[in-house]
Amino acid sequence: MKKLLVLFLIVLVTYSIYYDLSKGTLPNVNVSAAVSSKENVKNTSTQENKEYIKIKVKAGDTVLSLVEQQLNGALPVEISEVVQDFKKLNKGLAPEKIQIGKEYKVPLYNQ
Repeated sequence: MKKLLVLFLIVLVTYSIYYDLSKGTLPNVNVSAAVSSKENVKNTSTQENKEYIKIKVKAGDTVLSLVEQQLNGALPVEISEVVQDFKKLNKGLAPEKIQIGKEYKVPLYNQ
């Protein structure tokens, strides 16, 4: 009986792997819609990245917290894009290298 149960589990796992790899479990329509919406966000955000605001850094501030404070909410773009925009505005300075008391240009985004 145990051998039959083990055989059944092996067949079930093998079939589920085959089904997942061949047909998948997510509908293709939603995946393509998600990809196209990400492309639209990237295209529009590159045009809006020219706007910025100068902010003096206080203790505990991060680049992401500064951007979120300006938006009063969540980020409308990916974190990697915020990092790239910050580097462009501040002559290649990495966000991890900001110092308390200094002013930096922080990119503005529309929600």
